Amino acid sequence: MKTVTNTSSLTNYTLVNDTIQLRLNFNIEIYIQNDVKLKLVKNIIKRLNLTELKKVYSSFGRKPTVNPVTMLEIIIYCYSEGIFSSREIEKSCKYDLKIRYLLER
Repeated sequence: MKTVTNTSSLTNYTLVNDTIQLRLNFNIEIYIQNDVKLKLVKNIIKRLNLTELKKVYSSFGRKPTVNPVTMLEIIIYCYSEGIFSSREIEKSCKYDLKIRYLLER
């Protein structure tokens, strides 16, 4: 498997096994800049005293993939959007740009 990356300013692609895959630079900030609900959730969580939530998570054992505060943001946002199923929340974390913004990925 041969991979060649071209980073010239006019073309931005990766060549893998004679197949060209374009890379798109996408700025999520532009997409979510007018989303009031998303910013409201982030501001509410920022203002809450979450010391009890942080105490629950032990420093022993495996480290959680997602910060518990971020997880709370995602759950509150999804509930406000009418998404209650954990499977649907997981799916949204993969495909919804607003939730990916909360994940900061």
